[in-house]
Amino acid sequence: MLGGLHACFLCARRETTGRKSIKIKIKKSVSKKASKKERKKERKKEKSRIVFFPVV
Repeated sequence: MLGGLHACFLCARRETTGRKSIKIKIKKSVSKKASKKERKKERKKEKSRIVFFPVV
């Protein structure tokens, strides 16, 4: 459904629904510039908060 936004969607999913769309929008605009930095941040967050969601 969300194409290549799966990691971001997982990250946004544990926030409130209102913030979800905002987060995805931000991630979309950022993904081209700082994708590496963002991915590192996301992975750290996911490791600490949700262990049962594998990021493919």
